[in-house]
Amino acid sequence: MLITIFTDASYHHQSRAGGWGCWAKHNNGKLFRSGYFEKKIRSSSDAELAAAINGIYLTLKEFNPTSGKIIIGIDNTRAIGMINGSMTPSATEQDMVVELKKLLKLYNMIIEARHVKAHVNRGDRRNFVNNLVDRAAYEEMKKHPLYIKWNKQSG
Repeated sequence: MLITIFTDASYHHQSRAGGWGCWAKHNNGKLFRSGYFEKKIRSSSDAELAAAINGIYLTLKEFNPTSGKIIIGIDNTRAIGMINGSMTPSATEQDMVVELKKLLKLYNMIIEARHVKAHVNRGDRRNFVNNLVDRAAYEEMKKHPLYIKWNKQSG
């Protein structure tokens, strides 16, 4: 089974709040989900990697494949490198990478992360979906209690 996933994260460095968005598709269906991270986020790369893992987890749980390939579009080159194995993760990122590998092994899936250029308006489907998950991640980040608290204090 071939599954295509797009994920994105929104990270507010002052409050350490983060949101994520995910869109996925395969032959028999589509999925769109978003939310905010329960824990404080340390960096934008942590947020992007966590968004990818959330998206992959929810997609695999929904589609329940027995084997196949995931192609995931991400706009963060560090997250792409960690997923593809070409970049060494930090200590906090390493835990997430280990969990991702366990998840992929459980469903007998391989993964290929590809770069998606962010914040452009090309008018193609790929750009449309990336903008969709980008907006969803931002809207979810604004709902985060840490962001709301920061916004009240600074506003």
